[in-house]
Amino acid sequence: MLKTEYRDPKTPTTKSTPNLAPSPYWGDEPIWDTHTNVHNPMFDEKGRLWLTARIRTNPNPAFCKAGSKHPSAIAYPKDTSNRQAEVYDPKTKKIAMIDLCFNTHHLNFDDNGTLWFSAGGPYDVIGWLDMKKWDATHDDAASQGWSPFVIDTNGNGKRDIGWTGLKDPTDPTKDKQIMGAPYGINTAPDGSIYGSILGFPGGVIRFDPKTQLSEYYEVPYKNAKTPMSGFSPRGMGISSEGVVWLALASGQAAPSTVDCARGP
Repeated sequence: MLKTEYRDPKTPTTKSTPNLAPSPYWGDEPIWDTHTNVHNPMFDEKGRLWLTARIRTNPNPAFCKAGSKHPSAIAYPKDTSNRQAEVYDPKTKKIAMIDLCFNTHHLNFDDNGTLWFSAGGPYDVIGWLDMKKWDATHDDAASQGWSPFVIDTNGNGKRDIGWTGLKDPTDPTKDKQIMGAPYGINTAPDGSIYGSILGFPGGVIRFDPKTQLSEYYEVPYKNAKTPMSGFSPRGMGISSEGVVWLALASGQAAPSTVDCARGP
């Protein structure tokens, strides 16, 4: 039994979360009491356990926000995050807490030692932690980064400054930000990051760390161009052949037509 830790004594607990409905056994009596709200574990090559876990209250530190010199904050400042990260070392039996500017849900390593995080809800960025840099410095701010999901609408192959925002109409001369918010997340052989997008009909999002541009592929639902029909992906993975697989709420396991071994 591993008891997780939190950094801020004001970290909220599920005990204070309002009940959606009374329990048939306990009524409105709060039973669960967790500050860290741990979600997903992942081992690294050193045998350490990485967790998405809440370590503080939602307001972000200054290095995440507008006015910071952090490269990600200059491009897209973040005011809050609802869950951060921890790492447990079985050799020392100690937990280290890492403050992140973005929401975390699932996590996955790429081949270069970077830990990628999904947000698991209607959130607007993808985030990452350079594990090697963090190991060398324990500098939370310098070891992390994040990016909004931006489509290359004008087709020039780069993420331009001044993209249109989430609520703005599309401008064919500018790039367009979309709400990505992957649930499942995985890394492809070409280094790009794929995530499953919940909802109806849902889809797959691809993020390219080199260009920091995204592409979105919707699950075909009653589409006249294909005989196949499905909806609402949940978990996802990438096979050794480099094909994205989705588990659909419509009852199918769906291999994506996006072959991430060769690109979309």
